[in-house]
Amino acid sequence: MATTYPSLAFVSFMPGAGGTAPKLSVLTTLSGPPSTTTSTSSIMQLITTAIIPRTSAFLNRLRRERFTLEESRHLRAEQDRAFQEAADRDRVRMNEAREKERQERQAREAQEKAKRDKEEATEKRKAWRRYARKHLLPKSEGPIRVALRVPASSERNIRNFTAGPSTLPLFVYAETLLIPTSDTPDSDPDQPPTGFTPPYDFRIVTNYPRKEIELKEQGGEEVWATIKQAGGALFAEKKEDGTWGEAENGDSDEEEGDDY
Repeated sequence: MATTYPSLAFVSFMPGAGGTAPKLSVLTTLSGPPSTTTSTSSIMQLITTAIIPRTSAFLNRLRRERFTLEESRHLRAEQDRAFQEAADRDRVRMNEAREKERQERQAREAQEKAKRDKEEATEKRKAWRRYARKHLLPKSEGPIRVALRVPASSERNIRNFTAGPSTLPLFVYAETLLIPTSDTPDSDPDQPPTGFTPPYDFRIVTNYPRKEIELKEQGGEEVWATIKQAGGALFAEKKEDGTWGEAENGDSDEEEGDDY
């Protein structure tokens, strides 16, 4: 609504009517020649004596309110961030605890399964020995006299063999020597345990000079000649990674290297 030029309008945020939101309001105007009404000194005097006293209190309060609001928002954001970080840490700890528990459970289950498998294999091996004694072990006859010792006892077990292409009867004999005396031959089974193959995790060696006797299905004639040259004195011993004789001899992993 200026009618005289130059014309200046001084505006500021002021309280809204009835406590409503602040609104931009025209405080006063100046119009007229720059030499008088709109001179620099006139403008400065108006600002100093009228504009600032009228607006400073409200603008300072508005500024404080907005600063407080921003500070509250910042504090809330920091609290939310701290809460989220704590929740993330808790979730990571819970996941790690669950993973550790899962791994420990799997380790226990694997150990229990390994123990059950070992016990089952031991029982099957015992049954197989008795089956072998009845059906696989040849009669004690032939020109080669063998004195075989096993870890379960220091007794020299004497048996005669007939030289042939296979040395398997000698290893079968070593297995049968671990059968407890309480298991009499008349109760030996007629069928081998299902799914069991003897691992032959032991070696047979001559007394002196020490020489390992090979397990052969064919071409074992030279091995029998070596046994005959050694006088038939043989020892059976568990291999380093085997379990042969452990159940009968009470061996443990720590005693695996002990002499017998």
